[in-house]
Amino acid sequence: MSAPSLLRRLHALRGVYGGDAASRKLDLLAELSRQALATPTALTAYHEALCWLAAYPDDARVLARVERALRRFDARPDLRRHARALVNSRTALTSIRDRF
Repeated sequence: MSAPSLLRRLHALRGVYGGDAASRKLDLLAELSRQALATPTALTAYHEALCWLAAYPDDARVLARVERALRRFDARPDLRRHARALVNSRTALTSIRDRF
């Protein structure tokens, strides 16, 4: 499955709880951790989904997977590739150059 499709599924599922939602989120998170994201927008959407799931996890397993993904976020090759486009995006580990 393509990264955009995985991201759409994760965003649609992030506020769903109960049943098999946690298992489905874990599967999507595992798959996305192995995928390079082709655009800065996709990378930002992935980061936002991780932050949402860190704040509102289904269970300890989802929280552990999300925390691991966030800890490793700076090692993602796509983050380095899109770093210039992500300036001021508030995506983790990117530059902020706003004037205050």
